[in-house]
Amino acid sequence: MLPPGVVLGEDGDVFQRATGFSFPSRVAGLPRIDVRLYDALGASLGVTYRAGEDGEPWVTVFVFGARAGESLVTHFTEAEAELSRRYAGVFVLSRRRFAVAIQGAKRALGLELAARIPSGIDAGGARAWLTLLQCGEVYVKLRVSSAERAANEARRLVADTYREVVRPFLELKEPLRSATSSRR
Repeated sequence: MLPPGVVLGEDGDVFQRATGFSFPSRVAGLPRIDVRLYDALGASLGVTYRAGEDGEPWVTVFVFGARAGESLVTHFTEAEAELSRRYAGVFVLSRRRFAVAIQGAKRALGLELAARIPSGIDAGGARAWLTLLQCGEVYVKLRVSSAERAANEARRLVADTYREVVRPFLELKEPLRSATSSRR
């Protein structure tokens, strides 16, 4: 059973009414395994894709609204700090800012980081990517994690998830709607 504010389409996609965001049944070959609601209205949502054993890559896409007065940079800084609190010895490999243009118009601003977590999933450590985009009043956060041994495959998942899930949302012709102030 899906949470309130979320419907299942005939094609198997999960559709979030509050934002117009659609989550396919598979991303980059990974099946959708979880749809988690973070508020009563279905406007703050997390969807996870995963296949295989522990250590194999998995993707979680969160869609939610910004809190009043919160900036993209503020939320991203908090997410990075949370990563450091959860895992000792996190080493940030890269950080970048970017903008996404659709048909010549700026549609989203984003921040991304890649990190190595020495005490991660297995003895070889783990790799994590965090991408946060601001699309109008809606934030989209991609979190891709894997064992260090599967880092190349996980990095490919970042690009595939953007192409298969995020980009279609950015290409919507109608104005982007706001989700609630909940966050993940």
